[in-house]
Amino acid sequence: MIQVYFITDRHKLEHPLFGITEQELHVMNNLPKGVLPDIDPYGDTMLYIDHINFISDNIQIMIGNKERQFCYDKEYNQLKELYEKFKSVTPKETTLFLVGD
Repeated sequence: MIQVYFITDRHKLEHPLFGITEQELHVMNNLPKGVLPDIDPYGDTMLYIDHINFISDNIQIMIGNKERQFCYDKEYNQLKELYEKFKSVTPKETTLFLVGD
């Protein structure tokens, strides 16, 4: 099943991933490169559940690394907030198509 959300309606925050800030997007771009697509806040992006799981898993790893180092900085807080957004994506959403401008 594909769920379509329009980025032009992102101010309505119909989906939790529309709440991703530019800073959080920067943190996501620092994740290990794998099957992760380029996420463009102004263009079309197709996110499959595997992408979402990949992002969530890597964010958890980064959070764990920071906790082991007792490094509770700004990036740590951003990672926690970002993880909550991805955690809220339900498993029934097998694919998200974020339509850009």
